[in-house]
Amino acid sequence: MGDLLNYQSDKKTIVELLENGIHFSPYLLRDFNIAKGEYFPAIVQSHTSKVYMMSWGIDNYNQSLTLTQIYFKSFEKQSSLKKLLVNNRILIPVNQLMQNKDEYKPELVIRSKENNILYMAGIWKENEDGSLGFAIITKDVTEEYSSKIRRIPLFITSREDIATWLKKDTKIINELNYFLKKKVDVEILHDIILV
Repeated sequence: MGDLLNYQSDKKTIVELLENGIHFSPYLLRDFNIAKGEYFPAIVQSHTSKVYMMSWGIDNYNQSLTLTQIYFKSFEKQSSLKKLLVNNRILIPVNQLMQNKDEYKPELVIRSKENNILYMAGIWKENEDGSLGFAIITKDVTEEYSSKIRRIPLFITSREDIATWLKKDTKIINELNYFLKKKVDVEILHDIILV
């Protein structure tokens, strides 16, 4: 999903998170629009709901590339990524994602059918420059929608699933298939798909 450009959140999202006990610094209460390398608040796997500012992108262990998205099957192939999945999980709260793989076609907007907050599952690590970086986990879309977008973030929406994803002692390798198969109603343009 290297063609995902940016995503957005807003004050309404932050207020809803505050009401659920997830706390942000006052300077974060503004509009968000993020691209690769920029900073965004992430809810970190821990015993309490901690939020850290992290840059979008993590240094790849094996190459000089910066990873912004990681296909879920990659975790089976790289033990370093699997270790991050076990110990360094995060959720990124957003209202929508925008994707434009072709400058001659309109942007795709991915958002919740009910206009709820979407939580993108991801991993984080400390980069070589000392910054905290994150990458989102992606999965395949159904063949029906593959002409519009190849992969989509792994979204987590229910309170129970959010708590399970962020809990330190969750045996996530055993639970990953559950999260990958869970369906979430989102819109891509005007089409409803189950991801």
